[in-house]
Amino acid sequence: MRSGRSDSSRISMSAFVDEQQPPSVSVIVPAFNAGTFIERCLGSIVDQSYQPVETLVVDDASTDDTPQIVAAWATERLNLRLISAGENAGPANARNLGIASATGEWIAFLDADDFWRTDHLARLVETVSRFPMADVVFSTVVGQREMRRGPMGLSIEIQRPIYALLRENFVPQSAVMVRRSSLSTGGGYRTGSRYAEDYDLWLRLSAEKHAFAWTGADTCERSEHNEQVSARFPLQMFGSAWSAREEAVLRLPNWPDDAEASTALQSAAKIDLEAAWSFRSKEAIRHVIRVTSWVPDSARLSLPWERRISWQWSFWYAAVWLYDRLPRQVRALRNEAKANVRRLRPSNCFL
Repeated sequence: MRSGRSDSSRISMSAFVDEQQPPSVSVIVPAFNAGTFIERCLGSIVDQSYQPVETLVVDDASTDDTPQIVAAWATERLNLRLISAGENAGPANARNLGIASATGEWIAFLDADDFWRTDHLARLVETVSRFPMADVVFSTVVGQREMRRGPMGLSIEIQRPIYALLRENFVPQSAVMVRRSSLSTGGGYRTGSRYAEDYDLWLRLSAEKHAFAWTGADTCERSEHNEQVSARFPLQMFGSAWSAREEAVLRLPNWPDDAEASTALQSAAKIDLEAAWSFRSKEAIRHVIRVTSWVPDSARLSLPWERRISWQWSFWYAAVWLYDRLPRQVRALRNEAKANVRRLRPSNCFL
């Protein structure tokens, strides 16, 4: 694989003059049937201008050629280890297995179907040098800020991001690096759910007053495909995220009288209701209304959506029907008229 490194992209070691050595970083890649993407993922690690001390690929009982591909890379390049999960227990369990085997001071996570730009780890490590009190540092996914419904509203350093996180999960799983000691004290990823397990961890760490810092850069690229969990199980993602929020606010000392938390939760409910409406599904909207029923003033928030899925729903389907069918009917009538004109037109003949 062609190396994408250049001297200009290397991080300056002067940032660590007060330390004996730069921070050591372990990369953990959970993989399940990732044969289509894993080589691009590993290649992006090879091309990092700041190299990790090790890369741990945890195979979650893949049934394709993922283990063979990773084994070939382990013999050719990278300080790479392949760890077998034994049985398919989900990405949370795979990441925890990697954390237990890691030796680096910091853990950077990368999903097998995503990849990094060459300066990703360098920017994370540079942010650690600027904000040494941070326990979680992250970049953003390319295009992430443009895709959001509202501004991220983040500063570079976030001492306690619990309120911002309650509104939305702005920490991408494939663009984050966490201090290994914080993962140990925080209990790692919860393995009880396969959905929103990363969001649950960020909420728990922020509730425990771990500081977050943002690089201010987009250094991770995400693959969009139909096998992604968020695409296949959107309702489960909604439910797990709101369960994580509900547990997080119970850790707040002033809940339920915390006005800032209430405002953040109401904003999150509005965002998810709009997302559910985009599915054009009564089930999706009712699911979000149900999982957000504990949010302060939820009845007022859900009322417009309740109306939409009752008496207004028939109007919506009528509009969709007209949009889809009417142009086709108009074209059919036009074609029929043209055919009639051709039939009535006298044929060309010589008298």
